[in-house]
Amino acid sequence: MDRVLGLVEKGRAVASGKRASAHLEQDGKKVVKPKRTQAALYVTDFEEQYARLDVSKCRTPADLLLIPDDEVTVEVVPRKLRTARSSVPSEVASQLQSLPPHVRDCLFAFEKNWLLLRWKYRHSARPTLRDAAVAGNTSAASSSSSVSSVSAPLAVRELPLDSLPELRFEAQEFDWPEEVNNDIKMDESIIALPQKDATLEDIIRLEPRHDLFTMYRVPPSSSPNPYAPSSSKSSIPSSAPFADQLQPTDLRPVGAHLEHPRHTQLLVHMKELRLRIGEVDPFFLTAAVYDLDRDHRRRVSEFFHFELNISSTLSLVKGRPGPPSPLTSATQALFNLTHQSPTLYLVIRIETVLHGPYEQAADPYFKVSMKQKEKNKLISISEDCAHRMGRFTQPFGLAVVPLFAHGTALTAAPQEFFVTELLRVRDLSDMYLFSKASQLTVPASHLKKNFKVFPGHLTMDMRLMTTDEAVPNRFTPSLVPVLPQKDGAPIIREIQEFGLAKEESYPYLDYVNHLYVYPTFVNLGGYKGPASSRNITCVVYLLDSDEHAFSPTSLTLQSLNAMYGRGGMSTMVDHEVTSVTYHQHKPHFFEEIKILLPNRMTPHHHLLFVFKHITCRPVKGKKKNEPAPADVLGFAFLPLFVNGRFVKNGEHEISVAYELPAHYLREDLHDEMRWLDRRRPVFTVRSSLHSSVFSEVEQLDNFFHAYDDKESPDGVLIGAIHDLSQMDQATTANYMAVLFNQMLELVCTGSDAVAGAAFQQLITSIHTIQSLEQNLASHSASCSSSSSSGSGSGSGSVASMAPDAASTSRGGADSAGSVTNGDSASAAASSSAAGGARRAHKGTTAASVDRHPYLVSYVNFFYENFADADKKPFAEIVKTWSLLLFQRKDAAVVEHSLRYSWFFFDLIVKSIAQLLADTGQLPTNAASSSSSSTSGASVKRGTRVTPDFIQALAGLVSLLIRELHQLLPSNPVGHILNNTIALFVKDLFGIIDRGAVLGFIKLYCEEIDSGVVGSYFSGAKVEFLRIVMDYEHYVQLNIPIEPNFGTSIQKLLECFDSLQFFSSLIIREIGSIMKATIGEKHSPVRSSALALLRNAMLRHELDPRYQDPVKQQKIALLYFPYILMLMQFESNGSLITLADQTWIPSDMEDLLLCYLWVVKTVRRRFLRKWWKAETSGRVFFFFVVLAKALEVFGFRTAGEHKPKESVLLSPRQSTSTTISKMVDPIKDAALKQGSKNSFGTLARRRLKLKQLHKDSLNELGAPAGASPRMMGIIDHESPHPKTPRSEGKQNANTKRRAYLSLEVNSIVLELLLHFMSDFKSELGVEGNKHMDRVVCNFLLLLLKQNQSELFLSHLFQTVRFLVYNFPRPLFLYNTPYAGDLTYELLRACNFASERTRAQATGLLYIFFKTNWLIKKNLARMKLQCSIAIAKLVGEGGIADVARLQSALLAVVKQASLEKNPPEFVRQLDQLLSVRLITVLENTKLIEQFEYDNELVAELIYEISLGYRDSPDIRYTWLDSLAKRHGVEKNHEEAAQCRVHTTALIVAHLQLLKREDAVEVSRASLREAAPNCAEEFDTSSTSASEEGVCSSSAFSRQGLFRELQAAVASLKLEQIFETAIILQRIGSLIHKKKRDYAELVNVYNDLTGLCHNIVQSDELQGRLFANYYRVAFYGKDFGRADGQEFIYKEHGFVRLSDISSRLRDRYSAKFGADRVLTLPGTGVVDKSKLDPAKLYIQVCSVEPHLTDEQLKERKTPFQKNTNLKRFIFATPFQTSTDKELSETERTGKIKTVLRVEHPFPFVLKRIKVVSKKEIMLTPIQTSLEAIRGRTRALLQEIETKQPNSKTLQIVLQGSVLLQVNAGPLEFCRVFLGPDHVHKYQPAEVKALKHAMGEFVKTCVKALAVNKSIIDADQIAFHDQLVKGYVSMKTEVLKYIGVGQASQSASDLLKKAGSSNKIELASMRQIAQTSTDIRSARSGSNADVNLLSTSAATAAEK
Repeated sequence: MDRVLGLVEKGRAVASGKRASAHLEQDGKKVVKPKRTQAALYVTDFEEQYARLDVSKCRTPADLLLIPDDEVTVEVVPRKLRTARSSVPSEVASQLQSLPPHVRDCLFAFEKNWLLLRWKYRHSARPTLRDAAVAGNTSAASSSSSVSSVSAPLAVRELPLDSLPELRFEAQEFDWPEEVNNDIKMDESIIALPQKDATLEDIIRLEPRHDLFTMYRVPPSSSPNPYAPSSSKSSIPSSAPFADQLQPTDLRPVGAHLEHPRHTQLLVHMKELRLRIGEVDPFFLTAAVYDLDRDHRRRVSEFFHFELNISSTLSLVKGRPGPPSPLTSATQALFNLTHQSPTLYLVIRIETVLHGPYEQAADPYFKVSMKQKEKNKLISISEDCAHRMGRFTQPFGLAVVPLFAHGTALTAAPQEFFVTELLRVRDLSDMYLFSKASQLTVPASHLKKNFKVFPGHLTMDMRLMTTDEAVPNRFTPSLVPVLPQKDGAPIIREIQEFGLAKEESYPYLDYVNHLYVYPTFVNLGGYKGPASSRNITCVVYLLDSDEHAFSPTSLTLQSLNAMYGRGGMSTMVDHEVTSVTYHQHKPHFFEEIKILLPNRMTPHHHLLFVFKHITCRPVKGKKKNEPAPADVLGFAFLPLFVNGRFVKNGEHEISVAYELPAHYLREDLHDEMRWLDRRRPVFTVRSSLHSSVFSEVEQLDNFFHAYDDKESPDGVLIGAIHDLSQMDQATTANYMAVLFNQMLELVCTGSDAVAGAAFQQLITSIHTIQSLEQNLASHSASCSSSSSSGSGSGSGSVASMAPDAASTSRGGADSAGSVTNGDSASAAASSSAAGGARRAHKGTTAASVDRHPYLVSYVNFFYENFADADKKPFAEIVKTWSLLLFQRKDAAVVEHSLRYSWFFFDLIVKSIAQLLADTGQLPTNAASSSSSSTSGASVKRGTRVTPDFIQALAGLVSLLIRELHQLLPSNPVGHILNNTIALFVKDLFGIIDRGAVLGFIKLYCEEIDSGVVGSYFSGAKVEFLRIVMDYEHYVQLNIPIEPNFGTSIQKLLECFDSLQFFSSLIIREIGSIMKATIGEKHSPVRSSALALLRNAMLRHELDPRYQDPVKQQKIALLYFPYILMLMQFESNGSLITLADQTWIPSDMEDLLLCYLWVVKTVRRRFLRKWWKAETSGRVFFFFVVLAKALEVFGFRTAGEHKPKESVLLSPRQSTSTTISKMVDPIKDAALKQGSKNSFGTLARRRLKLKQLHKDSLNELGAPAGASPRMMGIIDHESPHPKTPRSEGKQNANTKRRAYLSLEVNSIVLELLLHFMSDFKSELGVEGNKHMDRVVCNFLLLLLKQNQSELFLSHLFQTVRFLVYNFPRPLFLYNTPYAGDLTYELLRACNFASERTRAQATGLLYIFFKTNWLIKKNLARMKLQCSIAIAKLVGEGGIADVARLQSALLAVVKQASLEKNPPEFVRQLDQLLSVRLITVLENTKLIEQFEYDNELVAELIYEISLGYRDSPDIRYTWLDSLAKRHGVEKNHEEAAQCRVHTTALIVAHLQLLKREDAVEVSRASLREAAPNCAEEFDTSSTSASEEGVCSSSAFSRQGLFRELQAAVASLKLEQIFETAIILQRIGSLIHKKKRDYAELVNVYNDLTGLCHNIVQSDELQGRLFANYYRVAFYGKDFGRADGQEFIYKEHGFVRLSDISSRLRDRYSAKFGADRVLTLPGTGVVDKSKLDPAKLYIQVCSVEPHLTDEQLKERKTPFQKNTNLKRFIFATPFQTSTDKELSETERTGKIKTVLRVEHPFPFVLKRIKVVSKKEIMLTPIQTSLEAIRGRTRALLQEIETKQPNSKTLQIVLQGSVLLQVNAGPLEFCRVFLGPDHVHKYQPAEVKALKHAMGEFVKTCVKALAVNKSIIDADQIAFHDQLVKGYVSMKTEVLKYIGVGQASQSASDLLKKAGSSNKIELASMRQIAQTSTDIRSARSGSNADVNLLSTSAATAAEK
């Protein structure tokens, strides 16, 4: 089926234009290529398979199979103009062919319609909001439909918590009835016989059911993918499931077509200028906005010219070009303000007609009063000036109006106001304005201090325009009418905004061709002509020819009528004049002259400046109204278009000529011309070009010139292209669309060199555009607004769009209206919401790269293929890009190409789509095709693009993957590139062969993390797959047809790989990540991989298209390979077990949640078919995973538990859990098989470790001491998890968890029921493994867990179903099922819920009745009930005995009510009413003494002794006792219990002659447990009784389990020697069975134990137990009254600790005032004790070993084990004579106690059975003391590695007299000449001998100390030697000769000193008898001799 059309390497070669060599040249170095891959470009012949589909014959719904043909359409959206006509003048359009190519390109950009791709189903395919209250704000939801290509975030069905009842759990605090109803009425639904022909659904209805995803919450800490940046604020409510996970993966902004920017707009209406003296002179005004910030003062708008004169006044003015136009008469203007700031001011200049002196024009207006005659004269003068000089003006005044007070608040309210500060200013230039800015911007009250103010005011109003306000009758700065137009409405002029920063520039959208000219200054001081040069004006003309000569006397001009008229003039005029500054040779000008440039510029176009002197006074002889004379002073000219390039913006300094000859532009004539001031540049003029077709930027102008010249060599064109990189940002933005088109055209039509240069420049330009500051939020609403709401930019030349808007192409069909209709308000709201959504997800989605809106708009709306291009743009882009990546000549350009890869990918997709639409292979509008695809249409996809292009595209993808390897993880560009590749691949599904696209996905997956699975690259792969999976037809792409595999699992896998290739690939990739990270606790990559799968399933479940259950079943089938994968993992090494031990909980939850969703949703028929085809082992593992799910999602509550009310078992209790039996037989084989690989080896190691620490805390919250609860490491007797109670009502999270647990349990129970029904015949066969490991084990597991009352009713019905359908496995075959279930039922009979008790009691009755029907006796149930009751009692699992008693009596009562055989009723009554009730009475006794742990342990042990004839029950009691010890951390006692149970098992296996019986040395067991011999007595065992030793404990596996549990406990107590004994027993069994794998483990453990012993002995770090004698006196102590016990305590427990503990314990029970403590060793006279009080006597005791025992027991362990006798001493006074010393009269009574059983034992206290007292005289006491000191020294020095610290402590107490003078005191008292005769000679001799031995031992100890000390301890050693010499000298006086002799040479070698004197003494320390006698004589000869010897030794 797979077809290999080409390898990736071939694709690389095609993409690069040549076959790649073995190495690539990169940055001058050879780089080895990535490994070759065998991935085919077409992984499946998908299109052929898809074409062969016959929907009518498939059971799958058609909409799950068919992919619509019209998922992508190419649409032309008519360009909507905001103006009433095109901005391109008609005369320009008529001359189109004669224009330069670049101008034509610009005009095309201004006129073309928009072309976009519409992904029709990307919106409709997504889930809609189904619960507005849960999904959040409905307005946000409605507006988000146009956010992106994948619509809004998913809406999740929320669990209706408020309407759901609370689930009542036994372990949770509820209002359970306090009074127990002893008359339990059994549940009729339980005890009723099942109906015939009833279906499974009729028998058990599992209701209510809820979606898994409505109840699950992702933990906040589980981050989906660390590869992706951290998410911003989510648009999904945080209360929704997976709130941070379900955001759409595709948030690419569709943007909007480029539109005019939406700035803040200020509408100004000038109404009236009124001065106090009235209307005298005509005034002409200009207004402009200035930014007078101190740091950058500038004008930010063009001039708005207006006049407010009354008609009579204006009619006086003569000479102004007219007639006045309505446009020039407008008094309202609209200013665009990109920035709003308090430094913005509206500056209004006031001019009047030229009068002459400024004072003559201005001063009259300051007069307070004026007579009429005087006023008439003033009017007459004004009229004269208006007639003569009406064409000329002069400055009059100035007004400065602040616009914003604080931020964006206007200073004036939006109503009429007066500007009264009309300043008397004669200089209106910008230079003056800026110089006086600080004085002009002060408050109005301060202005009058700096300026004179004209009496009068200017009336005006201004207001800010809203963004969607459509004001009629607006005109652009080019005077193009803006829609709407309304007759009679006042005209509003839009004013061009200036001064935008480069990053705020916008692409040109309209035809604009303006030149602003600013005459600035002229210096005519050097004028040498006939006329005066003082009242100077400058007249400006635009000429297109220099053929005519000009002179002062000959000035006939034919100028172009291209200048915009001022207020009161015609619309366009042929010249403009500046104002006149009276009597100035060097005037400054302030005028702005706006010129409309011709569309075709020539070198002859130039500006002509004519300077004139105006004669202000009337000339004699002239008529009164004749115009004033204007004498020509000179000429200046400025060429505008030289050498094909426009004049640069800025200032130009020009010379002035007296006259101009014909052709004066020719430079060769300039030298002959007569120039003013010797041709010095005396005139300054500034120009500013505002054109969308011409540019004064040199680089762009050069490029346009080279581009227009088709004959230009490639080198020139390439150079011009390269120079564009130096162009500024603003120009690049302005000409973006044209430049991009031209670069792409060159890529397609140019040579390889030109194409490469153009492509690189395109990348550079994209980077430049992206670098523009995106501060366009204030105008984002304009993205989709219609022309009626758009305000434009003033000039109409720039464009704006919302950076985040998304309204059309990638959205649904409904979003098209945003582009085509005129609903501006909704469009603006949509755009704004869309922008917010995209910003919210920036950095977390596939569109995490910040895509500049201009770039988005160009790709999605502007770009279209070139009509005359021979080559296909998409192919050329792939080719050129691949070459760039292959060669890597410019690393920066390469990185930019990767950063903006989305741009090129989108271009490729759009280019392909347009080509397909042009050839009829794609629809061109959404309405033409809405039906589903047909087979024929699908086949056509294979021919849409050529195989060569597929290969080239594969090569590009492979090269990009290579780049990813270099970028990730440090470079964020890698993240951008990875996501854009994914989006590109997803887009390709809609346009080309989908088999090829799947090949790209496979190629990516194979190459991205090759060899490093689980790394950061795997995280990138997960993100890639997450995006691609979100394809709207992902389900259909996987062809969800149920595979026909018969009974072959291999065929099933092949079907999945073929039909469901995509989903199978994803599951395999997830599996590889899971396997690679199995040993990591927290793997972000694994977390994101599991989240990927989980969220995919969630999306399917929520998708409104797939709500039909049949569709859900088919979709779940796509993920069944996930089930098969987990089964494979389990078979190879138990991944679930290892994951449970290492993974964070959220990962396990995700793994299991996906598993549960699949098995819950998949069709039951398919599941049954798979069960029957699959191997039994893998079917078993299917349920193993479900068992883990039960554990993970089990309900737990927080808070403290109340033991008396909680029925769930405590950690020290056990049941006959049999989950381990699920795993044991297969686990061993799996581990052996897994040992062949690292995965299996790791599994085995971790399982072994888990078995050795079964009482450790479970990772998911198991209580302390509980065994691990899953996957074969669960003990048969593992305790029930005890869930703490939580007080009060359940909160939302608790209720959600409760219902989640209910649903998970229901899923498992449903599957179990179907399994039982499907395999009914097989399960009834004896020995069926599934009945053992699946059915019964799961029922037990469910019964053990903390279940709700509701679910328990379903569970009991299932148990009932089991009993009625499978009675033989329960009651006939030799199985433990009945006993295990009986225990759980009895436990449930003790629950607080009356309903639960009624159902459990009914089931218990059915058990007895069925047992009788099968066997005609109750032997099995008798035994199992007794065992169960024993477990409940031993584990403290009976909260209320009365409840259980009432349940047992109810069973008897029901039996008597029904027609049952009398014998059945009798046996039942005997068992329940007598035998079990007796046990319950013992339970009450245990509960009575629950406060006393030791006493309860004794009671349990005594009860166990009563069941010697029943090994199962005895085992149960001992097991309970072991667990109790484990909880209390009495680990050695727990181990002793396990050894006892081991002995019990061994004895009975041998007695019953079982097949798995083993030979175990009883002597070894007794060595480990001295008291276990009693377990071998099997004489009383009823071996023939049915069911005896039938539990799993009595097996070889049970034996091993007990041994390992004992070893684990011993390790915790550091009793390594006993652990070695037990491990050796196990090793012998393994050796005999030739189980060498286990032998390896045992020997490894033995090695470790031996190392531990050696290390602990070396460090002497082990603390063995301490022992204490405790005596109790008081009748309330019960049977302990008057008794003595030996308590075994941990080595760190001191006398004060145990005394306090016992006192506190009994004080809490009986009252602190009643409990008293007696002295530790005193004799107690009971008759003197208060009978109302309780007395405790505690003293420390030591193990008592005889001398023979000490000779045998050498090690510390031997001296502390198998102890039966203990001793303590009590001093007494032998005399009352105070003249005797304390030593002389103090004797000692030694008390030796013997206990009933030797320690260690199963109890930590043992009763004293005998006592012996030994009385010692004072001399005997001293003799014992000195012998004890000697033994202490010998013990220290005879160890293999003496410890200097402990040795020095003993030495210090022996030889330093100041510390301990005991030896000398003994000598003085008992050996002194005055006292020695008082004592028996034998005692004296013994004391002397002991003293001599003590002295010799001290010498040896000093020698040892010297050999082991460090240098820093030498000084202390010297002190010890000195003390010894002193002590020896004194002692020798008493002990006589020969008592301390020793070889002097030996001592000298052994005991040295750094001190010479001490060294000499040591040399002679034990000389011969003569020497000693000499020393005793008292002379100093010995000292001298020693000194001399010492000196000699020191010298040597």
